[in-house]
Amino acid sequence: MFAGVFDMKNHTNKNRKRRIRWSRVFVLLAVFVLMMSWAINAFADSDEAYDCAYIVIHSGDTMWDLIQEVNPDYHGDMNAAIYETCKLNDMDSAALRAGQSILIPRLP
Repeated sequence: MFAGVFDMKNHTNKNRKRRIRWSRVFVLLAVFVLMMSWAINAFADSDEAYDCAYIVIHSGDTMWDLIQEVNPDYHGDMNAAIYETCKLNDMDSAALRAGQSILIPRLP
């Protein structure tokens, strides 16, 4: 008579352990999905897609000259172009150093 009661408790504990295990798997999966969606949004923060030229800086290069070299027909606001180039390359200023590589957007 008592053997059946003890077997029932053992069965209940197994079910409880199984539920806990699956709950942990579900929580880890949910955290993974949230982290991946955050990462995708973090890298896709720009609404604009640029066609760019990859430039390696040489001694004496200026941002102004490089933008004009990549965009010879551009007659817009050069300060805005420099600002966009700095933003695209995550730069605090337009200061360049030899050996540095940057992306210069091709402007309309």
